[in-house]
Amino acid sequence: MSSSYSDSGLDTRSYQGGGEYWYDVGGGGTVSGGFSATNVDHMIYTFDTSATYADGVWSETGSATVTDLLNSDSDYSADSTVSSSGVDWSASVTVVEGGHDSYMHLATIGYALDAEGNWQMSTASVGAGGHGSSDWDCQADGDYWYLVGQTTVTGTFTDEADDHMTYSYTILASISDGAWALSGTG
Repeated sequence: MSSSYSDSGLDTRSYQGGGEYWYDVGGGGTVSGGFSATNVDHMIYTFDTSATYADGVWSETGSATVTDLLNSDSDYSADSTVSSSGVDWSASVTVVEGGHDSYMHLATIGYALDAEGNWQMSTASVGAGGHGSSDWDCQADGDYWYLVGQTTVTGTFTDEADDHMTYSYTILASISDGAWALSGTG
């Protein structure tokens, strides 16, 4: 006598959110911007079991696989022009910035029934990777002044700065004979 059973399923979860951020640039000026993030997670599972009855004893075999796929993206941006000042200077400061980050991972884990009927991990592989960029530009235009004796010296100034970055990376891991092997690039 024998019996068997198979099943599979999918569980998907997602969220999306956003908000605002701000930071001080000195002299009373505050840069403000916004950000958003999305996340989608898919969990897929399958399993098969079979049982055989012979000589008064049931024996069972089975295998199962769980796969998890996650995708995540986030963005931020700001475009602010603020007034900033000190004891002997005042300026109009413009900050333009933005960035993006993308992340993904895929994990597959296999299980098998042991002789005692317990599920044990038999195989596993995990891959993850991401990429992104960020850009920041700042320009300040203003006036300054200072005393030399009884005379006030005045002038103007312009100051600029920028920073740009891109990145990417991958990570791969797998298990064989109970030992994990890890590799990656970035």
